[in-house]
Amino acid sequence: MNKLLYISTGLPEEEVKEIQKKQCNFASNAIMPISVFHRNIVLGHTKVYDEVQALCGVPISYKYYKILRYKSKRVEKDGVKYVIPGFFNISVIKQLTIVFKLFFHIVGWLVKNRKHNTNVIIDGSFYTGLVPLWFASKLFKIKSAAILVDYYAFMHPEQTTKAQKLYYKMLKSINCFAFVTKQLEAEVNVEKKDYIIMEGLVHISPEDDNEKEVEDYCMYAGGLHEMYGLKTLVDAVHESKIPYSLHLYGNGDTIEYVKEVSKKDPRIQYKGVVSHDELLEIEKKAKLLINPRPVHGQLDTRFNFPSKLMEFMQSGRPVITTRLLGIPEDYEHRMYFFEGDTKEELKKGLERVLSIDEKELAAFGKDAKKYINENKNNVARSKQLFEMLNSKDS
Repeated sequence: MNKLLYISTGLPEEEVKEIQKKQCNFASNAIMPISVFHRNIVLGHTKVYDEVQALCGVPISYKYYKILRYKSKRVEKDGVKYVIPGFFNISVIKQLTIVFKLFFHIVGWLVKNRKHNTNVIIDGSFYTGLVPLWFASKLFKIKSAAILVDYYAFMHPEQTTKAQKLYYKMLKSINCFAFVTKQLEAEVNVEKKDYIIMEGLVHISPEDDNEKEVEDYCMYAGGLHEMYGLKTLVDAVHESKIPYSLHLYGNGDTIEYVKEVSKKDPRIQYKGVVSHDELLEIEKKAKLLINPRPVHGQLDTRFNFPSKLMEFMQSGRPVITTRLLGIPEDYEHRMYFFEGDTKEELKKGLERVLSIDEKELAAFGKDAKKYINENKNNVARSKQLFEMLNSKDS
């Protein structure tokens, strides 16, 4: 039998909703994108492996989640056995507890399944999960892969040089990789191990024959932070003559600014935080979906592909984005692009695309959805990882 242990922060959807109810301020929607990404790929693995177990860390802190003790949980859903170790929600104690619990669970799983073909896949940015896997690799021969959707050094510049050196040392114990961009592979894969490029994925879903009626709003969903270009986007819409409103979903440091501008311009509307399922339905009715992230801002876009772009494209509605450096060439004719990331360039881009006939916009969006569903689905990605992990060279 082929068995998989998947280590990440990809919690079951119900658990994410429960955390969102209790978390406050900017953290309330922070865990959604990464949980959706890992949950989707875990679901893809159920079509490839005979048994899939997801060992989950919980990305919360007492600053935002005022619960002192997080209880252990086991959940079985959609063919996946989720194991969520409990901990005391106190900084250092939390990390140490999780490391020890994950280590003993990994060892126990490997011993229990020693007569089967076992693979371990880990979120490469989940530092607290890498530590126990690294120790376990010194005791067992493990066929492992790491998925790197972010570059650790840029995600955590505050970490000491020693912490970063340990991180790269731990990565050396991994057999093969999935990188979010080619640039990230060139930066990290110095030992030239087997790899695939996986900028993102979508969960296979049946075609929605009942088309949604398009409404007169454009939208953005995600972190409402200035570093993501939200202030620039709001200013661009405010100074434009487009006859559509801008709906913004999520949390972040620009909320108060958005509310202030909305008092002068009713087209700009802050819609708060909604569940992921609600968000998917809202996206399907949008005139246009927008990603305004700066190309040369705080985040190095060579090493990043916003998961939100995949979700936007799967909605079947047209998407416009800045030309992030990590976007592969095969997306060139499946998204509209701003010519730059300044206020004026965002304004011109929106006016240009929104002047296109709705019939053409709808056809453009449907073509992008078809491409994503056929070429970037979670089952296809899971098969790629399985084949790479179980090749003779891995």
